[in-house]
Amino acid sequence: MKSAKEVQSSKGRAVHSTPLKSRQITVIIGMGQLIVWGMTYYLPAVISAPVRAETGWSEGLVFGAFSLSVLVSGLVAPTVGHWMVATTARRVLSVGLILNAAGLGLLGAAHSPAVWVLGWLVLGLGMAMGLYTAAFSALGLIFASGTRRAITNVTLFGGFASTAMWPLGAWLLPHIGWRMLCFTYALALLCLLLPFYRRGLPRPHSGDAPSTLRPARAPQATLRQISIFTALAINLMISGFISATLSVHLLAILGALGASAAVAVGLGAMIGPAQVGARLLERIGGERLHPLYTLLISNIALALGVGLLLLGQPFLALAVIAYGAGNGLTTIARGTVPLALFGQADYARWIGRLAVPALAVQASAPLLSALIISRFGMNALLIGLGVAALCSPLICLALLRAQPATGR
Repeated sequence: MKSAKEVQSSKGRAVHSTPLKSRQITVIIGMGQLIVWGMTYYLPAVISAPVRAETGWSEGLVFGAFSLSVLVSGLVAPTVGHWMVATTARRVLSVGLILNAAGLGLLGAAHSPAVWVLGWLVLGLGMAMGLYTAAFSALGLIFASGTRRAITNVTLFGGFASTAMWPLGAWLLPHIGWRMLCFTYALALLCLLLPFYRRGLPRPHSGDAPSTLRPARAPQATLRQISIFTALAINLMISGFISATLSVHLLAILGALGASAAVAVGLGAMIGPAQVGARLLERIGGERLHPLYTLLISNIALALGVGLLLLGQPFLALAVIAYGAGNGLTTIARGTVPLALFGQADYARWIGRLAVPALAVQASAPLLSALIISRFGMNALLIGLGVAALCSPLICLALLRAQPATGR
């Protein structure tokens, strides 16, 4: 994988130089994803119970603020993409860390619902500038070639976020409490990760002051691009709804299907290895295929996972593995398919636009699925997920038919 030289395009957009080896940059961004995902998105799973026990706040308030942050993250994602084109990936990712640290500090100091919600709103902005959408945009700008491999490598790190950070948080929680855990995470982002971003990620040449790197006016989207974007957005919305629903309700679904609590937890623990295993296989052989085939395989795996859940007890382990593998590949496809369909020049903008509907669905999915369960039952939810999952491969096949499998 070769790094890009500083190139100023005719549109005023710069591809920033990479003074470090591309592998080092990938490791820095990958480790950043592991840490930031674990300290932000996966934080509620660790602290929600002690927060409710201490404050007496409702579960709706505690998790509703988190859902609001995911929605905010999606809404500002296009702006983050434009800003990254206008400035540098280094600056955007660094500001994201600062905002995440500020949000964590507000959570630790929250003695009222208003401060709790404010903390998650700030975290929503930070996650928009610090999680996969921003990281993929950064990789697209930093590397002139090899972006797909870099994205896959970064997701390998991110796939271990819950595996690494949930046990760390659970171990620290009894010793320091949830408030100090938030403060500790905030200091870790500022004192440990931020220096790596500031020193390790590429900056413009000294002759290219940030003020000279003006954002190019986004070219007018063609009808073909709008059609492709709409189909891809719907596909990713379906995958996002399935993923967000199962991430919250999987243990309850497994219990309703007859698994004991211990068995359900054991099955849930298989998701992480299945995600990483699928990403490793994509890393080894996926570059031979157009990224749409990765998306198609992920769609089929998700549909298979939901279908096996509908079949019940004998197939629960296979269902969880299929779901985990499909979810792992979906993350890669979310970064690589827009690059293949829309090209390198406007990649950051398109991936930012795609994040809006996908994250909006992810934010609303836990609540909507809970309402479906309470009103119609668990089987109705699984049937609905199954029908939706069957639509995704059809959309992907239509995209493959419309888009020649050319460059990656």
